[in-house]
Amino acid sequence: MTAASIIAGVPAIYLAGVLFVISRNACERWETPLARDDRGHSVVSTLQDCNFIASVSDEWIDLVLPSGRHERVFEFTPWEGVIDPRVKEPFEPSASWDRPGVLRISIGTVDGVSEQRTEVDGVQVVYDIGADLSH
Repeated sequence: MTAASIIAGVPAIYLAGVLFVISRNACERWETPLARDDRGHSVVSTLQDCNFIASVSDEWIDLVLPSGRHERVFEFTPWEGVIDPRVKEPFEPSASWDRPGVLRISIGTVDGVSEQRTEVDGVQVVYDIGADLSH
């Protein structure tokens, strides 16, 4: 190994280190409580926004069991602002209890759905999605 090859590798190693540090801290999460029932269940929405080379947002809704364990119910890509005649408000999800054991999740527009469960730990989940732009 020559001195020239060692020196040539230094910028690549430095760049890899910088990219690692940037990518490690490139995501932010915001958690929003949506609903709670009298049996100890709660529903939270989490938005994760990652900015590195491009911006990527994901959002999911968890049913939090009385034990504190989170169960993923719904995962989707939020609407990114692309003009489309199918777009409907609201753009933020909401959750409500139709009756004991029946959870309703509503949102106007999503760019895509990656997970949509209809039952979690004995709780039935129903959805009102105005527009899924991936279809």
